[in-house]
Amino acid sequence: NKDGSAKLFSTYIGGDSAEYNRRMIVRNGEITLLNLTNSKNFPCSENAIQKQHKGEWDINICKLSDDGAQLIASTYYGGSDNELGMVPGFYNFGDIDLDNEGNVYVGGSTKSDDLPTTANALQSNLIGVYDAYILKLNKDLSQLVYASYLGGDKEESCTAIKFDGSGGVYLYGSTSS
Repeated sequence: NKDGSAKLFSTYIGGDSAEYNRRMIVRNGEITLLNLTNSKNFPCSENAIQKQHKGEWDINICKLSDDGAQLIASTYYGGSDNELGMVPGFYNFGDIDLDNEGNVYVGGSTKSDDLPTTANALQSNLIGVYDAYILKLNKDLSQLVYASYLGGDKEESCTAIKFDGSGGVYLYGSTSS
């Protein structure tokens, strides 16, 4: 609760293998999570953009009700390899932010050469060992609004993403290209 004297709820979400949570955003009566998973049975929405786990490690984006009792939306996003980039000193699997309408922005790192991208992608193919990626999903995680690789001939990583409130999206990360 607000004064820290009582637990309001706790819950589990995941599949039958390993999940790691990267970021949580609580806004507009929903809890939005960015997870890394190698579970093949993480619960996904009926209208998810990707219902199946494809690589060793994929990301999962999910939304829960603010009391944790209901899974509002959930989807995998990943290709046939790894969505887990190595930044000097630690592993990274990205960041998440929301705009004013609840659309979801994710930036991360991938080794997959078959990551889902959109026709308006700035870069539609993996170029380096690891490339950063950026994607935008609609509020209910049922539409990939845009998705693109971002990288050179070596390794790139996106460690932070921020929506600026007026339509701009900023990525922060590293490169060895």
